[in-house]
Amino acid sequence: MSAQPVDIQIFGRSLRVNCPPEQREALNNAAQALEQRLQELKVRTRVTNTEQLVFIAALNVCYELEQEKRKPATMPPAWNSAFVCFNKASNRRFWSKGVPRKNGCEV
Repeated sequence: MSAQPVDIQIFGRSLRVNCPPEQREALNNAAQALEQRLQELKVRTRVTNTEQLVFIAALNVCYELEQEKRKPATMPPAWNSAFVCFNKASNRRFWSKGVPRKNGCEV
């Protein structure tokens, strides 16, 4: 589907952006999150200039994104546990036969 104009309110200002209908909820959630960040930043820093607050918030978001990019890729905990169990079971089967259950993993 094609993008449609959507009006959002951020920090007392109206902004019209084009957005595909299936992404409208995500856009509204992002706008609310930004609004909340700006309000918290205004209280915490006592900066009243909206432009400065927006730049500080943008820098904070970019910094957080860079930190996330630098984290090693990980599997969800359930997958990680299953993978560990699979490796243990595979190693036991390879090196010995008839090894009993250990650490909750089927062998």
